[in-house]
Amino acid sequence: MAKTQLGWVYVLHNPSFKHNMIKIGFTNKPTPQQRAQELSKHTGVPTEFEVLYAVQVYGAQDLETRVHQLLQHKRASHNREFFECSVDEAVKTIRQTAGKNVLDEMDLRGGNAAAFRQPETAKKTNSRKKNSPNKQKNRGLIVMMMIVLILFLAAMLVVGWNVEQKEKAQSPHNASQSQTLPERAAKHNDVPADDVAATWQKIAPEIRATLQEEQDKWLQDKQNHCAQSANRLQCEREWNGQRVKYLRGFII
Repeated sequence: MAKTQLGWVYVLHNPSFKHNMIKIGFTNKPTPQQRAQELSKHTGVPTEFEVLYAVQVYGAQDLETRVHQLLQHKRASHNREFFECSVDEAVKTIRQTAGKNVLDEMDLRGGNAAAFRQPETAKKTNSRKKNSPNKQKNRGLIVMMMIVLILFLAAMLVVGWNVEQKEKAQSPHNASQSQTLPERAAKHNDVPADDVAATWQKIAPEIRATLQEEQDKWLQDKQNHCAQSANRLQCEREWNGQRVKYLRGFII
C-alpha cells in the first residue's frame, strides 16, 4: 500500500437507513467525526451519520478502493459508497486489508464515543510515559542506597584504622621502646667486648687453659664474620652476648 497522504477509512451508519446499510469511505480530515458531520448537513438526510469504526493510515484512498473491491458483491449501487453488509464484516475486511499499516484505530460499535484503540507503537509510548515516574523513583532509591552503603563502608574503614592504631600502640614492639637501654641490650645480646673479657677472667685458670684455644678461635671467627656485616657493631655485640652466656657455664 503506497504511503501517500494520511487519512481515515471509516464505516458510517445512519439510523434512518436499514440496519445493514453502511457507508464505507475515506477522508483526509483530522477525524472521521468531522466527515460524518459534513455528510449529515445534506438536506436529504433526516438524521445524522454515526461513526462506527475507522482506521488511520497512509494512503487511505488506496485502502478504501481495495476494501470496496473486496465488498463489491454487497454494494448497494455501483457508483455509491453504501454496502449492505454487517459492520463486523466491514471491520474485518478493513483490518485484514490494512494489516500493519494502521496508525490509529477507532472502534465505536459499542456506542461508546470514547472507545479508541491506538496501535502498538503508541501503546508502548504511553506505557513508557506512565512508567517513567516509577522508573525515576526507583532510580532515586537505588542511588540513595548506594550512597548509604558507601558511607557505611567508609565508616567501617575509619573504625578499623583506629582499632589497628590502638593495637599497634599496645604491641610488644612499642612496649619495648619504654624499656631501659640495659634491658634492651640484654634482650638483643647487646653486650660489649669488655663483658666477655670480664666473664673470661671469672673462670678458674685451669679451665681457661683448656678453653684458650677455643677462645682464640672464637675471637678470630667473630672478627671475620662481623667484618663482612653491614652493621659491624651490632654483629659484634650479638657475638659477645652469646659468648658471655656460654662462658658463664664454666664459672665455678
